[in-house]
Amino acid sequence: TPLTEKAINDLFNAGVPVFLPAGNNKDLKRISWPACIPNSIAVSASAYGDGPAVYTDYDPVLTDIFARGDLKVLNPNGVYTNETGTSIANQIVASSYIALANKYPTYTSTQLIALLKTKTIPLLSRTIKNARILDSKAVLNG
Repeated sequence: TPLTEKAINDLFNAGVPVFLPAGNNKDLKRISWPACIPNSIAVSASAYGDGPAVYTDYDPVLTDIFARGDLKVLNPNGVYTNETGTSIANQIVASSYIALANKYPTYTSTQLIALLKTKTIPLLSRTIKNARILDSKAVLNG
């Protein structure tokens, strides 16, 4: 843990964000390691209808953002499969960050993360309050 935390902190200090999946343990009180390291960007998963996915982990302090946790992916054998999980949500957030970085090349990592968080809508949930889900259309539109 100390080596992983140091690596994430070193990357953070160098302006390189580290996006990590929050976990798939259905835990709405804490997220999995290493996403719980404060300088990482912890990503929880949402489902259809902009609510939390039933499997997602969430921490009201440490979760940074939600994103859709389901996607059709091409596996190494060349076959498309439907996949779910916070790892999928994590890839969506990280790729959205890259899209914004390409559109705003002079922005710092901190500015890009702040901009990314403005490209969200409220998460619809009775159990999770004040969380936000990435709005991919808003990211694509700048």
